[in-house]
Amino acid sequence: MQRIVRSAVTALLCMVMMAPVVSAAEKNPAQMRNKQAVRADRAPRLEELRKIGSYPAAGTATERKVPNVLIPERLKQAQGRKAAGQSQQPVAESAASPIVGKAPAAGLSFGGFDSDDNATLLGFRIMPPDTQGDVGMTHYVQFNNLGFKIYDKSGNLLNGPNGDPGNLPWAGFGGTCETENNGDPIVLYDEQAGRWLFSQFEVAVNGFQCFAISDGEDPAGPYTRWAFPISLAGFNDYPKIGIWTTADGSQSAYHITTNEFNGAFIGVNLTALDRDAMLAGNLGAGFVQFTIGPDADPERFAFSLQPAHLEGPTLPPAGTCETYIQVFDAETWGIPGNTDGYRTWDMCVDFGNPSSSTLTENTLLPAGIDFDSNLCDFAACVPQPNGQALDTLSQFTMYRFNVREVDGSFSGVVTHTVDVRRNHAGVQWALIGLNGGDPSLLDIGQLFIRDRQHRWMASASQDQNGNIGIGYTRSGSRSGEFPSVYFTGRASTDPAGSLQDESVCIDGTGSQSGGSRWGDYSSVSIDPADDCTFWVTNEFVETTGSFQWNTQVCTFGFNSCGDGGGGGSNVPPAPGNLVGIGGRQGTNLFVDLTWTDNSSGDAQETAFVIERAVLSGRPTVCGAFTEIDTVGTDVTAYRDAGLERRTTFCYLVRGRNDEGDGDASNVVTVRPR
Repeated sequence: MQRIVRSAVTALLCMVMMAPVVSAAEKNPAQMRNKQAVRADRAPRLEELRKIGSYPAAGTATERKVPNVLIPERLKQAQGRKAAGQSQQPVAESAASPIVGKAPAAGLSFGGFDSDDNATLLGFRIMPPDTQGDVGMTHYVQFNNLGFKIYDKSGNLLNGPNGDPGNLPWAGFGGTCETENNGDPIVLYDEQAGRWLFSQFEVAVNGFQCFAISDGEDPAGPYTRWAFPISLAGFNDYPKIGIWTTADGSQSAYHITTNEFNGAFIGVNLTALDRDAMLAGNLGAGFVQFTIGPDADPERFAFSLQPAHLEGPTLPPAGTCETYIQVFDAETWGIPGNTDGYRTWDMCVDFGNPSSSTLTENTLLPAGIDFDSNLCDFAACVPQPNGQALDTLSQFTMYRFNVREVDGSFSGVVTHTVDVRRNHAGVQWALIGLNGGDPSLLDIGQLFIRDRQHRWMASASQDQNGNIGIGYTRSGSRSGEFPSVYFTGRASTDPAGSLQDESVCIDGTGSQSGGSRWGDYSSVSIDPADDCTFWVTNEFVETTGSFQWNTQVCTFGFNSCGDGGGGGSNVPPAPGNLVGIGGRQGTNLFVDLTWTDNSSGDAQETAFVIERAVLSGRPTVCGAFTEIDTVGTDVTAYRDAGLERRTTFCYLVRGRNDEGDGDASNVVTVRPR
């Protein structure tokens, strides 16, 4: 989001506009241009850059809040509908994901960059932190406003004690990438190349996007550096980056989305940087860019798209174009009463002949849920125990749109914040199929746990088995419900639309004061070393105070995944065909369960675990599952007796052996009579 409030924005010089490209639907005329970096060079490692980087003189830390004032006119029109009773009522209770089993416990957990680090490095504090990071083969890097920390994969800090300022990678570079430290940072590990990508925007003067790419696996450099003039008018807000390449290399690019402002909103920029040229150290690397203006489609307003980001070792088929996605709430971005869903665009880029590059919008993908993005008329909405409400950014599609191959098909998972019950924040997640033609909806649900706490600011990814991990923040108004970091997920064998009961990354012990700004984003990424371990980073509060935010990094994984990750490689597979039949003997109510044993060999179970929950709520969903009993090897039946009357029970079964617990069976619900 915006780092500096200015009355005017300097326009870019020498901007070359080309003929509009029109989508297949004859809508969304998108202006296209191509340019090269305005500055580029080679740079040494961080320890050498520290010798020439500028640090402020020590002094009393001041506070700088980043106001969320860059709002498109369309969103302003949607504000006020909630208070006036003109917004749709949330229907999330009917879309709430059933809770199936318990999410894995956190493995590694360690503190990240925090507000005190800014005070030490820069002499001031800022909110929000814009927390995100990524994991490589040997390192984890977290890049926040306005600094970054590098860790080994045991959580040991390698550039301590306070990390480094965000603009240090551009020390000695010259120009505003070196002199400005404006934030909105992104760090990504390019798995296919074995390189690290650092980027942040410069909006004080020119509207540049600053890039530094490491020579190899070490995020501490050396680097090649560029300044790209991607902004139309000097304010390239909320830049989000995805890495994309294909089996034939024809669509190799670093894709960036930005919301463009010159006081007013002037459109969304979709920018593709020439990845191959940058990896080759070409100082003249260029980009192709499309701009979707605010009047491109009067029925559907484009804002804050996310580019697909490729994870995992398998490349998409030759020629597969990049996909961009936007969460589309018709009451917010379109015509009230129209279909809610997901807008997607395909960008096919040709760096050899930029004018032949195309941007095509696909058919709207209906969500099947009439979701509501309007929380408190897009004002601060999430409560804390101290009474200071926090921002939700429910109008944004959350970072990242992680895409990967699972069982021969490509899919991506996207998250966003929705109103699940009368200005109550929850997380909607969707699994989108990307296998040629229009994208398809593979699964969808909403994280809504009836404990009065809000859940928001999420990110998600998939492991090699298609298990999904989702990280987010949680907060409530009651004593002890401080802003905290939690995660959940679902095994690929779990019932459609379901999630597992959440697990804690870290519980907060304080409330934020001094302002409502929170987020503005977070990240979940999959470890390329095992393709199974999820790395989560997000914001929380340790000590109540003004601008006193903290961040945390933690890992988790599903036992059933691959050769490691969250557990052993030989955990039992999910049992199949679970069936439950209720009955009674006199006054004794019981449920008989039967299932199929799918394990063998090294994955043979030593026991089956029976878990039970109670079906409740309106509409009804299974509550949190708890283990009630175990049975021995090869036993495929169980009677649960002595049950309460007028109660509907949920059951699942999973195998257990020395490697750990396997994935859950299907869930059955039974009301014994």
